[in-house]
Amino acid sequence: MKPDPKTPSQSKSDLVPDASSADNLDSSSVHAVMTYPGQAIRFGWTGKVVKVIQERLNFLGFHSGTVDGDFGPITKGAVSAFQAANHLAVSGIVGPHTWQALFDTSAHVVPMLQRIQAFLKGSQADVSVSVYDANNGQTYDYNPLATFDTASIVKVSIMGTLLRQAEVSKTPLSAEEELLMSPMIEYSNNDDATALWNRAGGGSAVQSFMNEVGMSNTAANTEGYWGLTQTSAPDEVSLVKDFAYPNPLLSYSMRLYGLDLMQNVTSWERWGVSAGVESGSTVALKNGWLPIGPDDWVVNSIGLVKGDGRNYVIAVLTEGSATENDGIATIQGISNIVWRYME
Repeated sequence: MKPDPKTPSQSKSDLVPDASSADNLDSSSVHAVMTYPGQAIRFGWTGKVVKVIQERLNFLGFHSGTVDGDFGPITKGAVSAFQAANHLAVSGIVGPHTWQALFDTSAHVVPMLQRIQAFLKGSQADVSVSVYDANNGQTYDYNPLATFDTASIVKVSIMGTLLRQAEVSKTPLSAEEELLMSPMIEYSNNDDATALWNRAGGGSAVQSFMNEVGMSNTAANTEGYWGLTQTSAPDEVSLVKDFAYPNPLLSYSMRLYGLDLMQNVTSWERWGVSAGVESGSTVALKNGWLPIGPDDWVVNSIGLVKGDGRNYVIAVLTEGSATENDGIATIQGISNIVWRYME
């Protein structure tokens, strides 16, 4: 992995999607039938209600195939995937709880997801977004099953592993670990990340920590290439939540230590999920970027945002942008949207 370069500044007008784009979006998948029909919809059903479910699943990134009103095996698989991602009983049947989760009508989430969909229309990149709203305890996902190379956002998992180990052993971080931790997070130093990855016990130790966090769709690289760890946006939200809010894994002091480093990331790396956030708000973040082929960049950003009544954790993961700056612009456009709708 190469050193992280500075990123040129971008004007807000380059990052905020045209207001008319969402207005022209076909919103049938959001605003169609919203009332539960009174009985479970399952394999073998056909008709308008099935079509609405298929449209909604496709809109949320759970690909149910052609919207044809036929509840076949592809639709059942998409329903099951949606249930698993939303911690519902996995049955492949749309009962009242699954219906409620599918058609969440919170005042901000529907237009927010619409606007993200409109913003990404025509994008060549694969993009996944997950947002946890601490004000209502809900998590909102766009294309949540996609997995990506972590690049440098895995450094938060490396940090978490060492902090958890210190917690379990009831010993503080060593002086050497503290000396390496700050530049790993604040300056994204790769040599220090490698040293701490090895001190923690390598991929198996980091994987154990991520398993404890509940990152069930994340696999640590087993050959020492920590930046090639595979992850998902919902898993990264689970990780940052364990720094942002009380939990059994990390004590208040450990969480505060990690968040302080993420709040003090050097100025030229404070792009990403900080975009559009009102001045004076708290932003703790970590970004990652990695060229994986000609005209093919992984660019990721994760973090905690608090201010002006908002309190949320966000992860935006991307792959397939032609340049690093294209990936950054995509993430920052989404960050602008989320900030405006998470009131």
